[in-house]
Parts: sequence; C-alpha cells; structure tokens
Amino acid sequence: MHPRILLRTHYQADEPRIIIAVVTACSSPTESRQESVIASSLKSIVLRWGHEFGLPAAAYAVDNTRSIGFLNRSNRWTAAGLALAFLAENQPDPAPIEQAFELSPSERMLYSRQYLAGAGALVINFGRWLLERGESTEDELRRGGIVERLIVDALDEYLSIAVNIRDRTAIRQERDRIRGFKYKAITQRHKRRPLLTTMRRLYLLQEDPQGIIRPDPDGRLSRLCHILPDVAALERAIANGTGLRAALQAVHQNNADPTSDQPLLLSAQLGRAYTYAMGLGLQACPLEYLDRVLEATIPLSCLPQGTPGVADLALGTLHKERPRDVRFHVDRQGRRAFVVLSDLATRHLLDSTEG
Repeated sequence: MHPRILLRTHYQADEPRIIIAVVTACSSPTESRQESVIASSLKSIVLRWGHEFGLPAAAYAVDNTRSIGFLNRSNRWTAAGLALAFLAENQPDPAPIEQAFELSPSERMLYSRQYLAGAGALVINFGRWLLERGESTEDELRRGGIVERLIVDALDEYLSIAVNIRDRTAIRQERDRIRGFKYKAITQRHKRRPLLTTMRRLYLLQEDPQGIIRPDPDGRLSRLCHILPDVAALERAIANGTGLRAALQAVHQNNADPTSDQPLLLSAQLGRAYTYAMGLGLQACPLEYLDRVLEATIPLSCLPQGTPGVADLALGTLHKERPRDVRFHVDRQGRRAFVVLSDLATRHLLDSTEG
C-alpha cells in the first residue's frame, strides 16, 4: 500500500498547469524520455511564461506527474496522460496569459480524479481540518506546522489499515522521519503552497486578497469530505472502481464546459477520442483512456453507471451489433482493457446522434 501523499514538493512543482505541460509539451505517448531531458524542456517552457523556475523544481514536477498518474515509469503517457493530451488538443482558443494557469472544466474534472488517486489523503485531511476551523491563513499554517502534522496523521491512518509487513515498515519509517524533522520556514512554504494552489485550482478552497483561506463557497470541499471522510474511505472508493466517480459526481455536480454550445454526445466523443489516440500510432486504444475522456467532458449524470467502465458499456452495445467491427483485447487478468475499431465502426460513432 502506497500512501496517496506527494512528499517531493517544491514551490510551483505541483501547479496543475505545469504538471499538464510535462505531459502535453515535454513527453510522448510512445517514446521513453529521460527525466533530465523532460525537466530541462519544462524549465524552458515555464521561463518563457515569465515565471521563475529552476531545474530542481522541474525535476520534482516530473516526479509528481508520475505520482499523480499521468506518466508511467518510462515517462510515457498513461491512459490519464493520453486523456489530458486529448483535452489540450481539443480546447478552445488559448486563454490570456493572466488566466493561463486556470483549468477548464474538463481539465479540472480529469485532474481532480488523478489528484485524489495520487495525493488525495492530504487533500482530505487538510479539507477536514479547514472545514472544522472555518478559515485560516498562511501564517497560521506556518506557525502551527499544520500541513506537516496532517501528513503525519495521514501516515498514521495508513498504518492502521496496512496489512503487509513491508508496507507497514515503510510507512512507519516515513512517518517517524517527517515527525522528527524540523522544517525551516521556507521549506514549510514549499510544503503548503503546492497543496493550497492545487486545491484552489480545483475549486475546493478560496484565498482572498487579505490571505484568508476558506473552503469554497459552493460546498465542493464539504461534499468531498462528507463522502470521503478519511483515508480508509478514500482507499475503498478507489478500489471500488465506481466509488471515485461517484465522489466526483457529488463534488463537480455539472462538469459540462460552459463554453460549449451543447454537451458533447457520448458516442461522438468516443469516436473523437478513439481517432485521436490511434492517430498517435497506438496499436490499440486503452478503455481507461476513453473512460477518463468521457468523465471529463460528458455530464456525469448522462454516463452509464456501474461496472465495467463507461467506454466498455458503451462499446459493448456496439460490439453486439457489429462484432467484427469492435474487437476487445484483454489484460493479464482477462479483463477488457483495449479496443480496436474498424473504419466503419469509427464512422458510425462519429456520425451518431441522440434524441
């Protein structure tokens, strides 16, 4: 069991737009690249944006991109990274430079899922603390070492549910290391600013010009912490398969992009996403990637619920009608994991309408 906490933090290294750039501008779906090459490229990009950014921060950003689940160990795109690239490719005109770090609704939905899966334990613990407190300031967080204490609390929660002896030993060692380490004030800033920035980008909290930090006014943080009140609930939701989707549905009750004239049709979006992935040179299209695209771009209330995944359910119907045009491939556990569509099936999806 690996605790869902980002420990390699650095100021700006967890900024969502920078993490997104690691995927869309510095890495590839088919080519492995060395971390140093990606970090150097990322540093140049962020400097061109007009922000100070060094190689240590860039290296941390690459590592966090892997931890959140957008890159695999070979620094190639995962299914979620592929979905992120698809969203970037299909965004409307780029936002003005002063808005560039804000996320679109579809990016926010996808990033929320991945961030909860990669680093959700601290989000939940801090969110619970902030909801009980009502409001706070950066100075209070610094003086009280709040984020550092909540990391230790989260590791304690993991220790209480871990059963593997190696996991328990690793968690205990990490907890004791953090508990005994005296962070300098500037290092504490590196711990708390990434968390606060990401939660603000995900609309889970707000920070006013006076520096007062409060839960978001729309109740997203409250709903999240009600559904996922602790680490054990987070782990159950992720293991459930549909539990995390249900949590996101409650948090982001309407994820349709307001810039769109109308919600994208599910079948047509499947066709677009499939065409994009196969155009990158993939041999088969990951169903998980299609799931992430649909969850991010279609109102969750319009998606079929339950297991298997959304794309599996949608394409399974087409498979029954056109078995020769929809071919599924299974993973090592015998579960459907990839799909290959004929040109006829792809055109059928792209041309489909509902209602």
